[in-house]
Amino acid sequence: MRNLSARNALLPRLRGLRTRLVVAFALVAALTAATTGALSFREARTGVLQQSQDTVIKLLRTQVDRLAPQLAFPRSRPNCGASPVMWPAPSRPGTGGCWSPTRI
Repeated sequence: MRNLSARNALLPRLRGLRTRLVVAFALVAALTAATTGALSFREARTGVLQQSQDTVIKLLRTQVDRLAPQLAFPRSRPNCGASPVMWPAPSRPGTGGCWSPTRI
């Protein structure tokens, strides 16, 4: 019986305005911290990925320049049309000597 009355005395205190405000503040703070952490992680991951990609591209360009210094990109031909994604290629029927990834 004594345990029940102690429990009933505690419940009204937990339902008070102060308790609800403290709980609400704690939930908002936890949500804000989680969101900030997630956004920071995403930005850091994007930065590391971009740096890795830039390094790989730089190494690839260096290797291509070392192996084939006489080749220039993009090589142009007057009959390759207006598409910016066309490269000179061996003549194939219907291509006019140009190759495009959209025309295979």
